[in-house]
Amino acid sequence: MGWVGWETQKTNVKLAAMRVRIKMTERLDAESLAVLSLSSDKRALLAYRGISWVHSVQCRVEVWESYKLYVPIHTY
Repeated sequence: MGWVGWETQKTNVKLAAMRVRIKMTERLDAESLAVLSLSSDKRALLAYRGISWVHSVQCRVEVWESYKLYVPIHTY
């Protein structure tokens, strides 16, 4: 069990960073990046296998649908 954190930005001109901290219950595939679709509801993250608890979701814009999280593998 460990923590993983990441930051992502939208791909358009507007800069909109999102920071998410989650608690892992299992290792993600170290060979690749996990791509998660995210909505404004924390349940969207909790539905992903291996995530047991969402610490925080912060976003500076109202548009959530176009976000995808590219999660670097950092297990501690």
